[in-house]
Amino acid sequence: MLDTQDNAGRHLAPLRPDKKAEGVRSCLVVVDGSGTAQMRGTPDQMVREVIDQSCAT
Repeated sequence: MLDTQDNAGRHLAPLRPDKKAEGVRSCLVVVDGSGTAQMRGTPDQMVREVIDQSCAT
């Protein structure tokens, strides 16, 4: 069930204890077109905005 008050927080919470998290940045694994995977630090605010926009549609 989606949380209408803080849907992004619900998705970010499990990342907090992740060993790849760096402060207020979540490290996400991004796979490029050639299939190469890289870890990219992404500000939590950016992740929050994307989740909020995705859940609004």
